[in-house]
Amino acid sequence: MADEKYDTILRTAITAAAASGPLAMSPIPGTDTLVMGGTWIAMMTAIAKKAGYNNLDSEIAKKVVLGVVAGAGAYWTGSKIFTWILAKIPVIGWVTGSGINATLNVLFTLWMGYAFIDWFEGPNIEFNDLSTTIKQLIDAMQPGLRSGKIQRIADFFTRIRHDLVAA
Repeated sequence: MADEKYDTILRTAITAAAASGPLAMSPIPGTDTLVMGGTWIAMMTAIAKKAGYNNLDSEIAKKVVLGVVAGAGAYWTGSKIFTWILAKIPVIGWVTGSGINATLNVLFTLWMGYAFIDWFEGPNIEFNDLSTTIKQLIDAMQPGLRSGKIQRIADFFTRIRHDLVAA
Protein backbone atom coordinates (compact mmCIF):
# COMPACT_ATOMS: atom_id res chain seq x y z
CA MET A 1 0.00 0.00 0.00
CA ALA A 2 1.32 3.41 -0.91
CA ASP A 3 0.29 5.77 1.88
CA GLU A 4 2.40 8.50 0.28
CA LYS A 5 -0.06 9.03 -2.54
CA TYR A 6 -2.62 10.20 0.04
CA ASP A 7 -0.29 12.56 1.96
CA THR A 8 -1.69 15.74 0.40
CA ILE A 9 -5.24 14.73 1.29
CA LEU A 10 -4.27 13.82 4.86
CA ARG A 11 -2.22 16.99 5.23
CA THR A 12 -5.18 19.16 4.21
CA ALA A 13 -7.51 17.25 6.54
CA ILE A 14 -5.22 17.49 9.58
CA THR A 15 -4.72 21.20 8.95
CA ALA A 16 -8.49 21.69 9.14
CA ALA A 17 -8.60 19.40 12.20
CA ALA A 18 -5.91 21.39 14.01
CA ALA A 19 -7.57 24.68 13.11
CA SER A 20 -10.76 23.52 14.79
CA GLY A 21 -8.96 23.10 18.14
CA PRO A 22 -10.02 26.50 19.53
CA LEU A 23 -13.65 25.50 19.08
CA ALA A 24 -13.17 23.73 22.43
CA MET A 25 -13.85 27.17 23.96
CA SER A 26 -17.31 27.32 22.41
CA PRO A 27 -20.16 27.62 24.90
CA ILE A 28 -21.69 24.48 23.35
CA PRO A 29 -19.72 21.23 23.82
CA GLY A 30 -18.81 19.34 20.66
CA THR A 31 -19.17 22.34 18.35
CA ASP A 32 -16.10 21.25 16.45
CA THR A 33 -17.80 17.94 15.67
CA LEU A 34 -19.66 19.67 12.83
CA VAL A 35 -16.39 20.98 11.41
CA MET A 36 -14.73 17.60 11.86
CA GLY A 37 -17.65 15.80 10.21
CA GLY A 38 -17.36 18.03 7.16
CA THR A 39 -13.60 17.54 7.10
CA TRP A 40 -13.94 13.77 7.28
CA ILE A 41 -16.60 13.67 4.55
CA ALA A 42 -14.34 15.71 2.26
CA MET A 43 -11.34 13.54 3.18
CA MET A 44 -13.26 10.31 2.50
CA THR A 45 -14.47 11.59 -0.86
CA ALA A 46 -10.95 12.72 -1.86
CA ILE A 47 -9.42 9.38 -0.80
CA ALA A 48 -12.10 7.50 -2.76
CA LYS A 49 -11.36 9.53 -5.90
CA LYS A 50 -7.61 9.07 -5.49
CA ALA A 51 -8.18 5.31 -5.16
CA GLY A 52 -10.25 5.29 -8.37
CA TYR A 53 -13.77 5.33 -6.91
CA ASN A 54 -15.17 8.38 -8.68
CA ASN A 55 -18.73 7.23 -8.08
CA LEU A 56 -18.77 7.77 -4.30
CA ASP A 57 -21.93 9.69 -3.50
CA SER A 58 -21.59 12.41 -0.84
CA GLU A 59 -24.68 10.99 0.88
CA ILE A 60 -22.89 7.66 1.31
CA ALA A 61 -19.86 9.50 2.71
CA LYS A 62 -22.12 11.33 5.19
CA LYS A 63 -23.75 8.07 6.31
CA VAL A 64 -20.38 6.39 6.81
CA VAL A 65 -18.88 9.30 8.75
CA LEU A 66 -21.97 9.73 10.94
CA GLY A 67 -22.05 5.98 11.57
CA VAL A 68 -18.39 5.92 12.60
CA VAL A 69 -18.78 8.96 14.87
CA ALA A 70 -21.87 7.43 16.49
CA GLY A 71 -20.15 4.06 16.90
CA ALA A 72 -17.02 5.53 18.42
CA GLY A 73 -19.23 7.81 20.51
CA ALA A 74 -18.16 6.96 24.05
CA TYR A 75 -14.48 7.72 23.51
CA TRP A 76 -15.19 10.66 21.23
CA THR A 77 -17.75 12.20 23.60
CA GLY A 78 -15.58 11.69 26.66
CA SER A 79 -12.57 13.36 25.12
CA LYS A 80 -14.65 16.24 23.75
CA ILE A 81 -16.34 16.90 27.10
CA PHE A 82 -12.96 16.81 28.86
CA THR A 83 -11.41 19.38 26.50
CA TRP A 84 -14.55 21.52 26.62
CA ILE A 85 -14.48 21.62 30.44
CA LEU A 86 -10.73 22.26 30.48
CA ALA A 87 -11.15 25.14 28.02
CA LYS A 88 -13.49 26.89 30.48
CA ILE A 89 -10.59 27.59 32.88
CA PRO A 90 -9.46 31.15 32.12
CA VAL A 91 -6.19 31.60 30.23
CA ILE A 92 -4.34 28.33 31.00
CA GLY A 93 -7.43 26.24 30.21
CA TRP A 94 -8.06 28.12 26.98
CA VAL A 95 -4.59 27.31 25.70
CA THR A 96 -4.42 23.80 27.10
CA GLY A 97 -7.99 22.84 26.15
CA SER A 98 -7.60 24.20 22.63
CA GLY A 99 -4.24 22.47 22.21
CA ILE A 100 -5.48 19.10 23.45
CA ASN A 101 -8.60 19.42 21.31
CA ALA A 102 -6.52 20.22 18.22
CA THR A 103 -4.21 17.27 18.92
CA LEU A 104 -7.12 14.86 19.39
CA ASN A 105 -8.77 16.14 16.20
CA VAL A 106 -5.54 15.56 14.26
CA LEU A 107 -5.15 12.02 15.65
CA PHE A 108 -8.80 11.13 15.02
CA THR A 109 -8.47 12.49 11.49
CA LEU A 110 -5.30 10.50 10.74
CA TRP A 111 -6.80 7.33 12.20
CA MET A 112 -9.95 7.77 10.16
CA GLY A 113 -7.94 8.69 7.06
CA TYR A 114 -5.89 5.51 7.29
CA ALA A 115 -9.05 3.48 7.88
CA PHE A 116 -10.51 5.01 4.69
CA ILE A 117 -7.30 4.33 2.77
CA ASP A 118 -7.29 0.69 3.89
CA TRP A 119 -10.94 0.36 2.91
CA PHE A 120 -10.58 1.91 -0.55
CA GLU A 121 -7.30 0.10 -1.26
CA GLY A 122 -8.80 -3.22 -0.12
CA PRO A 123 -10.67 -5.75 -2.20
CA ASN A 124 -14.40 -5.97 -2.75
CA ILE A 125 -15.68 -2.59 -1.67
CA GLU A 126 -19.43 -2.76 -1.38
CA PHE A 127 -21.30 0.52 -1.00
CA ASN A 128 -24.59 -1.33 -0.47
CA ASP A 129 -23.49 -2.95 2.82
CA LEU A 130 -22.61 0.14 4.82
CA SER A 131 -23.26 -1.46 8.22
CA THR A 132 -20.32 -3.85 7.77
CA THR A 133 -18.13 -1.04 6.46
CA ILE A 134 -19.05 1.23 9.37
CA LYS A 135 -18.27 -1.56 11.85
CA GLN A 136 -14.85 -2.11 10.28
CA LEU A 137 -14.10 1.62 10.37
CA ILE A 138 -15.26 1.88 14.00
CA ASP A 139 -12.90 -0.95 14.91
CA ALA A 140 -10.06 0.84 13.12
CA MET A 141 -10.90 4.07 14.97
CA GLN A 142 -10.83 2.55 18.46
CA PRO A 143 -8.31 4.17 20.75
CA GLY A 144 -5.15 2.29 21.29
CA LEU A 145 -1.71 2.54 19.91
CA ARG A 146 -1.12 -0.58 17.91
CA SER A 147 2.39 -0.65 16.50
CA GLY A 148 1.19 -0.52 12.88
CA LYS A 149 -0.89 2.57 13.56
CA ILE A 150 2.00 4.28 15.35
CA GLN A 151 4.41 3.46 12.52
CA ARG A 152 2.09 4.79 9.81
CA ILE A 153 1.57 8.05 11.70
CA ALA A 154 5.30 8.41 12.40
CA ASP A 155 6.09 7.75 8.73
CA PHE A 156 3.50 10.33 7.67
CA PHE A 157 5.01 13.04 9.88
CA THR A 158 8.53 12.12 8.73
CA ARG A 159 7.48 12.53 5.08
CA ILE A 160 5.79 15.84 5.84
CA ARG A 161 8.84 17.11 7.74
CA HIS A 162 11.06 16.20 4.78
CA ASP A 163 8.65 18.00 2.42
CA LEU A 164 8.75 21.14 4.57
CA VAL A 165 12.55 21.09 4.82
CA ALA A 166 12.88 20.59 1.06
CA ALA A 167 10.56 23.52 0.32
